[in-house]
Amino acid sequence: PPGPPAAPTTPPRIALSRPAAPATFLAWVPHGLPSGFTRRVAGLPQIGRVTVVAEDNVWLTRSWSASGELVDDAPEPYRIPLDAAAVDVATFAPFLPPADRASLAALEEGEGIFGSSSASLRGLGPGAVLAFGRVRVRIAAVLPDQLVGAAELVVSTRTGRRIGIVRDRHVLLRPVEGRRMSQDE
Repeated sequence: PPGPPAAPTTPPRIALSRPAAPATFLAWVPHGLPSGFTRRVAGLPQIGRVTVVAEDNVWLTRSWSASGELVDDAPEPYRIPLDAAAVDVATFAPFLPPADRASLAALEEGEGIFGSSSASLRGLGPGAVLAFGRVRVRIAAVLPDQLVGAAELVVSTRTGRRIGIVRDRHVLLRPVEGRRMSQDE
């Protein structure tokens, strides 16, 4: 004999929510930022924080693991391309979560930070050394790709110039405290 009739089921209620307004915006222009762009954006009354990120391909010649083992050694005239970014530590720091800001201090000493995908691909981490011709960069930390703009390597602006990062590619923007912006502004 059939069992008791099944109780009617009602679909679960789904709570509706509004997406949060983004806290950070990215502005970029193909082929690099025009002269004066960052200064003009920083002068807008609704903008609270701005940092510029320079980004270029740089050419790795050698790398060593933290224990000193040679990992990469491109024979002349070959080089290994890396997508690298250079930042001003003071203006970039507020765009990182507080727990990750301490790793930026090493950039001022000429060291670098790997994005997690690059570290995994290369099998290198903190303590590894990268050579770009005669310039060497020790890796101080590995951060998630989303915190380094998916760059393979992040260095200071000064170190960036020494290894060939010369083009300002984008700016990160935050509205003034207490103001919410839309993508249309």
